[in-house]
Amino acid sequence: MADVTVGPEKDVEFFRDLQEVFDKYPGAAEQYYVQFAAAELALDVDLEKQVKVNRVQNGEIISKFVDRESQRASNSEYCCAWKWESQTWHCVTMCSGPRPPFKR
Repeated sequence: MADVTVGPEKDVEFFRDLQEVFDKYPGAAEQYYVQFAAAELALDVDLEKQVKVNRVQNGEIISKFVDRESQRASNSEYCCAWKWESQTWHCVTMCSGPRPPFKR
């Protein structure tokens, strides 16, 4: 088995604190998950200057990175991933297509 370099076994306190938040807000916990930014790091993406755009096509999720300045959200695009930086949430991924139904 490979050495654990990321995730709950590596960043134990961080994930313990997240678990407390998810326990406090179980409805939200069903709609969100934590993801390691492996692709972004491997591609040397600057999330302050670029945003990922996901679209569903033929049963696959297709992603591309575009400059924030050139990204103009259409009616079918919405922010679906955020990163906490400089005391505010920044959109890092736009999703395209119909919005999934949300439980409230």
